[in-house]
Amino acid sequence: DVKYSEKSPLVSIPDFERNVINITQSKLKVPKKFVIKTNVSKPHEISLINWRWDAVGTYLLICSFLLIAAGVKICYHHSNILNTHVPESCVLIILGILVGLLLYVTNLQSDPHVPKFTSELFFYILLPPIILESAYSLHDKVFFNNIGTILLYAVIGTVMNVFLIGPSLYICSRLGLFGNFDMSVLEILTFSTLISAVDPVAVLAIFQEVNVNKALYFLVFGESLLNDAVVITMYNIWTTFAAADTVDAAQIATGLLGFITVSGGGLVIGIFLGAVTSLITRYTEDIKVVEPLIVVAFAYFAYITAELFHFSGIISLIACGIWQEEYARHNISKKSYTTIKYLTKTLSSVADVIIFIFLGMVLIRDDHIWDTTFVVLTTIFCIIYRFATVFSLTACANYFFQRVRMVNFEEQLLMAYGGLRGAIAFSLAESLDPKHIKQAELFITTTLFIILFTVFVMGSTTKPIVKFLQVQIHVKQEAKLFTEINNKFMETIMAGIEETAGQRSFNYWAQKLNRFNNSYIKNILIRGGAMNATKINVTFDKVIYKDHSPPVIFRPSIVGCEACFNNKAFRNTETNENRIQENEPSVSRIQATQITPHSSFMDRIHVRKAGDANPDYSKALADAFSRSAYYQLSGSFRVVEDREKKISREMEKKNRWVTAKTKLGAMKAENSEQCAEKPRERRVSSALHCVVSAALKREHDKREENRDTESLHKF
Repeated sequence: DVKYSEKSPLVSIPDFERNVINITQSKLKVPKKFVIKTNVSKPHEISLINWRWDAVGTYLLICSFLLIAAGVKICYHHSNILNTHVPESCVLIILGILVGLLLYVTNLQSDPHVPKFTSELFFYILLPPIILESAYSLHDKVFFNNIGTILLYAVIGTVMNVFLIGPSLYICSRLGLFGNFDMSVLEILTFSTLISAVDPVAVLAIFQEVNVNKALYFLVFGESLLNDAVVITMYNIWTTFAAADTVDAAQIATGLLGFITVSGGGLVIGIFLGAVTSLITRYTEDIKVVEPLIVVAFAYFAYITAELFHFSGIISLIACGIWQEEYARHNISKKSYTTIKYLTKTLSSVADVIIFIFLGMVLIRDDHIWDTTFVVLTTIFCIIYRFATVFSLTACANYFFQRVRMVNFEEQLLMAYGGLRGAIAFSLAESLDPKHIKQAELFITTTLFIILFTVFVMGSTTKPIVKFLQVQIHVKQEAKLFTEINNKFMETIMAGIEETAGQRSFNYWAQKLNRFNNSYIKNILIRGGAMNATKINVTFDKVIYKDHSPPVIFRPSIVGCEACFNNKAFRNTETNENRIQENEPSVSRIQATQITPHSSFMDRIHVRKAGDANPDYSKALADAFSRSAYYQLSGSFRVVEDREKKISREMEKKNRWVTAKTKLGAMKAENSEQCAEKPRERRVSSALHCVVSAALKREHDKREENRDTESLHKF
């Protein structure tokens, strides 16, 4: 039944399950060029143990790498020597080098199950979580106060680096310093563009460990995020020109317009999808489980959509993340917000680990092309021109931008020193086409060397330089209502002074934008309007829900005064009126009343659980409260109520006091007339008048004392 032909090298065995043929024992003669595939075991045979490396080998290796990296990070943070002198990114790169050496020695580099570092893997899988987590952290007033200086570094500074490094290398090439390596102008400009990309992954990894002040951190990190649009746009222009036969004026004009379309298109897509996220989360109050999925999925969708139209996915993701942080987070619950926060942090940390391990693995390869002069001169030019652009642009920003806080010399030095290169430069170098860029392998080797030099040498010495220069360190402070109220007060005062003086600067336009935002945008995108998203209310939520363990919150109708607990109607109130409100940020601060009773009161409260046979726990609550030491000492329970109810209560007391005083005066006049001739009745009336007057006086003194105590407490 065996059939074969010279056209097909495969031997077909029909009805294999019934007739198992052992080819090796048959007398069939097959030419050597033919390949015979057979299986001597039945395909549906049940076995106890199977080896399925072809199916799960790749996933097993990835999981093993991550677990090893996690173990290395744990050891790193428990080692005082490494933690003090060596950045974590350097340790991960060394781990990647060891893994690459192991794969090289065992000849497993070409194994299809070993994951490979590609540009698609980096830009579409590993980079978005890092950018999204960074975008959420950019929602800060300090970042927007320095946005002009950041754009100056990101756009003008990047262009200056490209057109300083490129011509310098081209002149050296014309002088014959690079030997037999002949490079054209477009090749040099392409390489100078990709090597000018300050990597946000490397900067984030180093500067988070250094913990510099927020202004310096946002200047360096914001530049590394926003300059990628310029780098990628210029990279596409030069590679297109290198592949074209001729370059005309129309192509040059199109390339110049690419700066605007790449950045502007990504910004528009990010803002639009961020607004869509906010609108959808307005209606997820009853299905909170999908809120983290909606927010994260729309952010990634913004990145992919921008890349689909060849816009800047990084700018799109940053815009979408900031928009979600400004509007959508007020629509989701506190638990969903916490889930999104730690999910993005976890994904960002995992992506960091994978990127640095891959950077170490790609160093072990056979196709490196090395030229010492080219590598050394490129490194020197990158460092010198980085310092030159930072100092010159900072001088312009300090002089022309009317900065309230000047960037001092120490911070400028640290900014220039923090121009680290990383995976973005390497990914762009890996994307070079050797058909059009003849020296692509030399550029890849030089890029890897500069990445190692900036991360190991400059990154490792950043901490000592910060200590030596005595750069201001960021001290994390707890959220305080006083700070936010004071900041809001100062902003309003500054805007008023500018309006009075007739000079409209940043504060004036910030107030205008804030009013438009509160009047229109927040009312559309936020559930409940702008009142639920003010800075003071957000700070209040942070104070109340600190450490995710907020105080117990009751309805004002339940806890208020002693009479409530003695009222029979109160004890017969329905269960839903006595239930402790759920710990969610959607609870209105006007409807809720915060209490901080004595511990004995808390110990005696028995909250009804599911399946409890006694649904009436209000009596137990009243009994526990009446027996508490706090109640016995004070005689009443003070609560914080909203302003409207407090004013109405004070007005009622005042009206009762005026009415009682009027009646007392009328009674006194009437008794005086009736008892003018009756001394005994006059004495009784006077005694009654004294008793009533004393009672009213005690009530008045008590109210005044409580008012003074409340004023002192507020002060």
